[in-house]
Amino acid sequence: MKTQEELWQAAPLCVRCWFALNYLNLTPSKRVTVRALFTCHISGYLFCLLGLISQPALAGGIIMLGVGYFFNFCLWLGNKYSIWSDVEHT
Repeated sequence: MKTQEELWQAAPLCVRCWFALNYLNLTPSKRVTVRALFTCHISGYLFCLLGLISQPALAGGIIMLGVGYFFNFCLWLGNKYSIWSDVEHT
C-alpha cells in the first residue's frame, strides 16, 4: 500500500506542476475539485439562462462552463495518477 506522498512523487513532473500551480497547494483534494466542478457547471447554466435577457451574462456562462470542464479534466487527471490527499489508496 503506497502512501499519498509516494503516489505524489511517482506522478510525472508536469502533473505535479499542474496541480501545484492550479491549486496553490501540494496536497490536492478530490472533494474540493468535485465541489468546484459542480459550482462552475451550475453557475454556468444559470448564467446561460440569464443570457436570454442579457448578452454579457451568456458570455460569462460559457466561460464558467469552460472552467467547469477544466475542473473535470483535473478530476480525471487526479484519478488517473491517484494523487488525491483525501482519498484512501490501495
